[in-house]
Amino acid sequence: MKIALVHKRYTTQGGTEGYITELSQKLIETGHEVHIFCNRWENVQDDRIVFHKVPIVPLGDFLKIWSFLYFSSRKLRKYDFDIIQGFGRTIRQDVFKADGGCHKVYRQKVLKSQKSSLMRFFKIYNPGEWSKLYVEKKQFSRENYKKIVAVSAKVRDEIVRNYKVPPQDIVVIYNSVDSERFNPRNRKLYKEQVRRRHGLGLNDLVILFVGTGFARKGLRFLMEAFSSVGNPSRELRLLVVGDDQNISSYRTFAKDYRVAGRVIFAGPRYDVDKYYAASDVFILPSLYEPFGKVCLEAMASGLPVIISKASGAAELIADGVNGLLLNDPRDPEEIAGKLRILLNRQVRDSLGSKANQTAKRYTLDENAKQTLEVYEEVLKHKRVLF
Repeated sequence: MKIALVHKRYTTQGGTEGYITELSQKLIETGHEVHIFCNRWENVQDDRIVFHKVPIVPLGDFLKIWSFLYFSSRKLRKYDFDIIQGFGRTIRQDVFKADGGCHKVYRQKVLKSQKSSLMRFFKIYNPGEWSKLYVEKKQFSRENYKKIVAVSAKVRDEIVRNYKVPPQDIVVIYNSVDSERFNPRNRKLYKEQVRRRHGLGLNDLVILFVGTGFARKGLRFLMEAFSSVGNPSRELRLLVVGDDQNISSYRTFAKDYRVAGRVIFAGPRYDVDKYYAASDVFILPSLYEPFGKVCLEAMASGLPVIISKASGAAELIADGVNGLLLNDPRDPEEIAGKLRILLNRQVRDSLGSKANQTAKRYTLDENAKQTLEVYEEVLKHKRVLF
């Protein structure tokens, strides 16, 4: 098949971006022709992939969204593809992958919870936000897709509920993980290296948070909870991997909660696999998370995980068996309680081992196989019509 994948960025960093990188590689390996329509690309691992530069006007979300839509549509019309798959803010595709979940629900759960009324007004009513809502409504209109791929049953249900999409139009394909890159063996290779890099002791108990966009990921509530958790035998450290445009505010929060000396902001990392290897516990108390691929990466790395029920990845977790689930990610006391459970080494080892076993089921090969089955179904439909 001749396949076009459309997204603004192609890189190994980021959930959607990392997935596109892995999928494109698998499609090439199985004999398909892959074209990527994006604004910029980096860390390309196979020169057989064909890239098409899509211009973006870099002035606010409104212009970024509409310029990418306009120029990508113009470029796509020049070619004849068997399958066009879109990610993010794209329309007029054969297959749309709803990695970002349902923005309408995100607004309800995150944006409208802003304490500052001025900030809440700006975030809800700015042109970029309305553009996202408009594009989302178009994406889920029947003329703009032949099949939708949801990353969790949670996302499928949100789309059906908010946009009246027929359930049979949506296929749930959970994210996958590279168990060669993310695995417990990495501890021996990278634990000491990463800890020394950030001034962490080899005996410290390190709690890892990975994510960009700290407000949605619940970092403030985590830091507040972290301030009340103590361990008489080991120093507790919180290692934050990722970035946020308001990161200075989170450094201030760390000072306010009196944990500044125990919170390390490592920034975005391409070698995030090494950070899982250097840690003892993984936590992601997201307020809204369509899936949360980092949860699966942590599980594959053998870490016990604490994640919010607001995350699609929670569908893979049996609470107390292969991970711990948060009912309310805004509740610092509940977060602290879950962290205290994992101060016990035996509990950590048991949950981490079972998490690893769970993650092994979600392979890159299986994900690519399911995705190709969706492509084949769409192609059959096309042949019937034409």
